[in-house]
Amino acid sequence: HTKQKRCRGKQKPKQNILMLKVDKYKHLGGYVNENRKLIVEAKHREQKATTAYVGLQALLGSPWVTMNKKKLLVQSMINSRLCLNVHTWSEFANAARSRINSVYMKCWQRIVNDPLYQHPKFSDEQVRTMVGVPSVDCLIRQRRLLYFARLARATVHPLTALLQQKTKEGHKMPWVALIIDDLKVLQGFHGSKLSEMPQPENNLNDWWILARDHPKEWKQIVHAYMVVHDDKISSYAKRKERETMVDTETLEDEFKCPECEAVFPDRWRLQAHR
Repeated sequence: HTKQKRCRGKQKPKQNILMLKVDKYKHLGGYVNENRKLIVEAKHREQKATTAYVGLQALLGSPWVTMNKKKLLVQSMINSRLCLNVHTWSEFANAARSRINSVYMKCWQRIVNDPLYQHPKFSDEQVRTMVGVPSVDCLIRQRRLLYFARLARATVHPLTALLQQKTKEGHKMPWVALIIDDLKVLQGFHGSKLSEMPQPENNLNDWWILARDHPKEWKQIVHAYMVVHDDKISSYAKRKERETMVDTETLEDEFKCPECEAVFPDRWRLQAHR
């Protein structure tokens, strides 16, 4: 018979503990996966934002709610879930961007009552122009530039030192490369107002000082930047954009449903509708 030793203030270690290996892990409300891709997190954002959209779509399509209130509802209830801290991502492109943009555009299409399941009347850029909202690329760029100023005013020296490091190939860190691209776009948008500033890829320190020492002016400059067009449109998006620009008057006699008078781009979709 052996006497067990008492563990003062410590628990006895458990035996035969199995550790499960998973391809994704939820941590602090977000998902981390083994290959460091953002598509898993984008799918999670898409699901949460879509759930919020379903509960608001009646209000967004109501003629009794003003446009300003509809935009505030989308910003507070849907965009807060969809775009939370997206400006900290090291990339915003491809499949992850498409999923974020699909829910983002669904809200504005509902507000202008653009049909989603038949031939749409307006392109995405036309919808954003009618509502008066920026593209999702412009929205994330604005938030990233404001976060850049926040980092400049912060006293977290290890973080700023990390951003100055380079990759093994000698390139800048991915997020820093995004910021440089944002500053170039911002400088080109304002023209003469920022003409005295150096090129961001040559001298980032002057932009850092401007954002740090003039927070009010920097916020005004960033908020003044507003565009409705997308940064990069995929080949699929370009094809869909061309389809939406087809004149519906030429299709009225060919592919029009006799019951509900909905217009379709071809007879196959008309037959599927019936």
